[in-house]
Amino acid sequence: MKKRILSALIALCMLMSFLPTGIMAYDTREEELAARYEEMLDLGLIDEDGALIENNAFRLDDGTGFDTLPELEEWMNTLSESDADIVVTVVSTGKTATVAEIAQAL
Repeated sequence: MKKRILSALIALCMLMSFLPTGIMAYDTREEELAARYEEMLDLGLIDEDGALIENNAFRLDDGTGFDTLPELEEWMNTLSESDADIVVTVVSTGKTATVAEIAQAL
């Protein structure tokens, strides 16, 4: 009886080794996307339907302003990694985030 149980367990282990590892891996992609969506919604970068709100105004702590999201993105593309902690305020919501956080959200 012990041999039958042992052989059944070994056979089960052999069958499990044929499965792709992706099936057994925990998929966090959906959670990451949901978290990114919530972050963008909270900042006011997207509407409830998930569409980008491109006519948002943004202000930096030094008073520099951007009237649209594409203007902000263009400015962000000129920055170096050392500028990632610059604080940006979304005028419509009053929420603040760093350049790195906004880049990650987008």
